[in-house]
Amino acid sequence: MPARWRVPKPDWLNQDALRSWFVAGINRLARHVLALENFRSDSGRLRPDAQQQAYLTVARTLISSGVLFASWEPHLQRLAFWDLVDLYAGLRLTTVTESVAEVLSREEWIKNVVPGVSTMPGSLGSRWATLAQSRFDLWVREVVAGIIAPSRINRGWVRIGPDGSTSAIRSHEFFTRHLEARRHTLHGYFPQNRDRFRDYLAIHDGRLPSGLSEWGRFTLMSLLANPRAYLDAFARIPN
Repeated sequence: MPARWRVPKPDWLNQDALRSWFVAGINRLARHVLALENFRSDSGRLRPDAQQQAYLTVARTLISSGVLFASWEPHLQRLAFWDLVDLYAGLRLTTVTESVAEVLSREEWIKNVVPGVSTMPGSLGSRWATLAQSRFDLWVREVVAGIIAPSRINRGWVRIGPDGSTSAIRSHEFFTRHLEARRHTLHGYFPQNRDRFRDYLAIHDGRLPSGLSEWGRFTLMSLLANPRAYLDAFARIPN
């Protein structure tokens, strides 16, 4: 059986409040996407084509999130996870290959995801925010432990590179760069630039860290709580 995690659940008194929070989040997201004034160029010109792009990307995000939540089959979870990474990266209005590391970064998690889930009603907000932070830290530890030799790990830092010319980076940065490299090589990008990925890849069987599919759950909650944080790039599109 796949691994399962204990998660904070609302008691019967807070179930209606949580349902209202979710419906309000869906409506908030819909209003933001449907308001044409949220999609402009630097000169203030309305951009309905950008609105359509955002609408379609958000719709696909909701569909892929539904697939992720509905399936316990690891292969389908991996497919949905990588689809969501690309979709959230696509909302940055830069090329997806440039945005993958950004959406998977610790900075993004602290700036948008944790505050987003903390808006859940009652004590659920603080409990889910704590859970979100602990899950990210767990994923970082699992990736580092699975790829880096123990002798190269020291108090949140890892050493990468060939023996004799190693460099030190933070563990969470290695986590982000490792997943970025796996995403790009999975899609066949930059196969000729081996040096770019050399220090972040290793032989593996395709599995992701335990529970990494929850990344999609936390990120969806954050999107519903604050759509502007994810769609802000559309507000002032470069001419």
